Amino acid sequence: MKPHLLRKILFIILFFSLFIGCLFVFGQGNQLADLGINSFSMVAYFVALVWMMDSYKKIKGPHRYFWMFFGLGICFLLFGKIVSTYERMHFGRMMHISTEDSLRLVGYLFFFIGFMYQIKVMKNTLPMLRFLLNIIIVITVAYALSWQYLVNPILQGNRDVTNIGFWISSITHAFNISLLFAAGCFIFLFKHVKKKTSFYLIAAGFLIQVVGDFFYITHYYVKEWIFIIWPISALFMGLAAVYSKEYPWNMKKEEKLEYNKISLLS
Repeated sequence: MKPHLLRKILFIILFFSLFIGCLFVFGQGNQLADLGINSFSMVAYFVALVWMMDSYKKIKGPHRYFWMFFGLGICFLLFGKIVSTYERMHFGRMMHISTEDSLRLVGYLFFFIGFMYQIKVMKNTLPMLRFLLNIIIVITVAYALSWQYLVNPILQGNRDVTNIGFWISSITHAFNISLLFAAGCFIFLFKHVKKKTSFYLIAAGFLIQVVGDFFYITHYYVKEWIFIIWPISALFMGLAAVYSKEYPWNMKKEEKLEYNKISLLS
């Protein structure tokens, strides 16, 4: 493994060791712990953004714009965390219609645009229309499942949730699952293991977010520990950008996709 890749992996391990250590030291459910969690989260988003923008600048060819869109998505996640920190410090709580959730949703939209752009770039090796149809199917199913098993229990257990908050929450969960599916599909596009590594890391990032969303909703009393999950996801995607810079995604003719694998996934 190249030294600079190893340094970034060690940084992630050290970063979250400190994160967990601070939670043990400062405890949970107090203002100091909230400030520490938000600070660590903002640092993680910022580092992921720097790694993505570095890849955008150094990668040659159209694939670089994938990381531009992902960088914009991370920007909105960072802005959302800054806004939520401000709300907690000045109002003692977050607003009923969470600005952070709204900005997070916009960030997910940029992630989705990044995947759609990558499909356009690879249109010579990927049956684009069928791929888009499968994505739409997954979004529809994910939205229905999140409505039934995730969002509806929120309304039954928390009367303070507004209609707008309800819609934002349900759409966010649908996007999360759909982005995980899209990342999984791209893993099948490459035979070279090192090229796949980036999408393994992206898929791991979205899987972490899906798991985090589930536990955040169904086990709200452990929310301080759950908040560790989203920064981990961001750094995984930032590390994916570093790997894509080292091992470009340019597809060779012999790496054309056997599309039946993706059809089975959907």
